[in-house]
Amino acid sequence: MNFTMGNTLTREKKRRLQEKDKGIIDFFKIQNHMFPDLIKRLGTVLDPRHQSYTIYDTDTLLYLVILKNIFSLHTMREMNDWFYDGNCHINLEKFTGKKLPDIPHYDTINDFLEVLSPDELDEIRVEMIKQLIRSKNFYPARLPGGQWILIMDGTGLHHFEERHCENCLVREIIDKEGKKKKVYSHHVLEAKLVLADNIIISLGTEFIENEKEDISKQDCEINAAKRLMER
Repeated sequence: MNFTMGNTLTREKKRRLQEKDKGIIDFFKIQNHMFPDLIKRLGTVLDPRHQSYTIYDTDTLLYLVILKNIFSLHTMREMNDWFYDGNCHINLEKFTGKKLPDIPHYDTINDFLEVLSPDELDEIRVEMIKQLIRSKNFYPARLPGGQWILIMDGTGLHHFEERHCENCLVREIIDKEGKKKKVYSHHVLEAKLVLADNIIISLGTEFIENEKEDISKQDCEINAAKRLMER
């Protein structure tokens, strides 16, 4: 597959594209080798949108989000600016094998992601992990008894000085002036599978959050781990 770089790009952006070029080519090699049906599978997710008003299929929208992360673009707006330069439109058509009117706007992608059930993507993740395990490429990472190494990792996502929602975790701290102060936060627990020293993939995600604002005991990593293991 040949990638196209347009003449409308600035010299700086061309340089940045060239720096990322090897990474994206390696990504496509891995995808075609390990997950040759990935794009087709993305097209089978249950689409909750009204079909009379849809222009882009689910595989196009989801694959563009994957490419956003491959290019290390941190925001949807940055993705929009980046992919509208050059001939990304042509390249996306090559990736998906579809004729597209244009690159989807990030609002279109956000609107789709807001109504898409996370369970749809979780199913794809599980299928991909099973495919990796069946390939036996990562068998050397197992313990002597043949067990896989599974780790749990808790991470703070957001912190607020005021309550953000009824699901916020809350704790009391002492500020620099010696006064008591409440801080609010959102945390998440990830179950991860260790496939190699530098390859760790996510198995599942569980939010650590309170069910409502007025509770006697807050949610914690232990309870989140129990919920995650049940899944």
